[in-house]
Amino acid sequence: MEESASHETSRARRIRLLRQFSKVARSSLGTGLMGTLFTYPAVLVEDLQTHGTSLYGTPLNIDGMQDLIGSLLMLSSLPGAWLTGALAMRLGRRKGMMMNGTFAFIGWLAMALIPHAAGILLSRCISGVAVGGMTVIVNSYVAELADADVRGIMCMCLSLAILAGQILSVVLGYCVRYFTAAFINALVPAAFILFLFWLPESPSYLVVTGKEDKAVEVLLDLRGHHADVKQEISSYKDFNKQQEGSTGSWRTLAQPDVLKSLLVVSGLFFLVAFTGFLAVNSYSVQVFEAAGSSVDSGLASIILMVLQFAGGIVSVFLIDGIGRKNTLFLCFSLMAVGLGLMSAYCGVLESGSTTTTIITATTTATTTATVSATPPAVVGIEGWGWAPLAFLGLSQTAMFMGLNLMPFLLNQEYFPTAIRAQACSICFTMWTLSTFTTLQFYTPMVTVMTQAGLYGFYCFFCVIGIPFTFFFIRETAGKAVG
Repeated sequence: MEESASHETSRARRIRLLRQFSKVARSSLGTGLMGTLFTYPAVLVEDLQTHGTSLYGTPLNIDGMQDLIGSLLMLSSLPGAWLTGALAMRLGRRKGMMMNGTFAFIGWLAMALIPHAAGILLSRCISGVAVGGMTVIVNSYVAELADADVRGIMCMCLSLAILAGQILSVVLGYCVRYFTAAFINALVPAAFILFLFWLPESPSYLVVTGKEDKAVEVLLDLRGHHADVKQEISSYKDFNKQQEGSTGSWRTLAQPDVLKSLLVVSGLFFLVAFTGFLAVNSYSVQVFEAAGSSVDSGLASIILMVLQFAGGIVSVFLIDGIGRKNTLFLCFSLMAVGLGLMSAYCGVLESGSTTTTIITATTTATTTATVSATPPAVVGIEGWGWAPLAFLGLSQTAMFMGLNLMPFLLNQEYFPTAIRAQACSICFTMWTLSTFTTLQFYTPMVTVMTQAGLYGFYCFFCVIGIPFTFFFIRETAGKAVG
């Protein structure tokens, strides 16, 4: 939509966009609660290893279930995404977000109150449903709310909220017991649900469902009284014309243009997942220890998180400033450099460790036994102990400069309102399966491929992302979404 904003003063525009941003910030609590759930397993495991008791003082043991506690969240997000996709056009965006916020709130209460390992697994399943649903519907809501020329910036708030939620959960883990942290984290979905009562419904959803008068009222508040809201409403109708009469139907996804968009967005989700950024985040302590980092592994992990947040700040100026395609080119390229250097570093590290073992073996059996008892990868390269943090810092910062957000953003921009939720749930399925694979098989892949091979594998997918972007991604910056 092109606003007839020639009569809108700069000051009026700033005030209007600040009001719009206020709405986006409140809705971003939906992704913030996702962030608290992502990092909570580390809090839970550390707490129970130290204390081993529940809220009621009874013994609580989760030995052997640590990986399951993390992966269950991703697996159960699939039914959440599909359920929300099926109901989004019937319930509306606001009610859909309320439903998923309620799931998250119940999940946190179950985590705190059920004093059994089975209860913890159940709470993660409930929370996973909320994660899947929120991914589908909050991104749609913000994309439909924002002005076309600032949509990327507004959607970036959702990504920053995830990072803020992750930090909140980790900080709580240092200060309080796991159940207290769960109670405090439950305030995030509670506040989110409360804020939704004062947020408007998506204007494009209102148009598609025949509530045009209400849509005009919402659009005048969002776009200003100088905007041509009739033109925007007309663009919504035109964009959804092919889906007319079949709102919410899965059959409409079989249209050739829609299928092409599904393949492109799903392909981008696949490539981003296999850059390995989630594996590096999830196993950061082990990664730095294995690479012989001279920086304390815990401190290095915190620095990595700060760099990612800084990358998120930079992305605010990139996504709308240079466009979607150029952001992808830049991020894929920088990630390829960082991961390529990390692969080369680990290759030298591993070959140097092998040589050391062979030479030592010719000296004394005692020394050989000592070297063999220490994994070669933790020895490091003299004078290069800073390298793992620098190389992974580059790749992870590049990821959060927009690459992590881009598939989710295009997921909203490539599909019309009438089928957006269903299409997003299909693409999200590819994301879930891909990220689950990279996390679940991280250890076997390191064992088979070595560190150097694994980072080379991740680098390969970054390199592939460059021609994929050139040939298949279409620019959507500044363009209306139906």
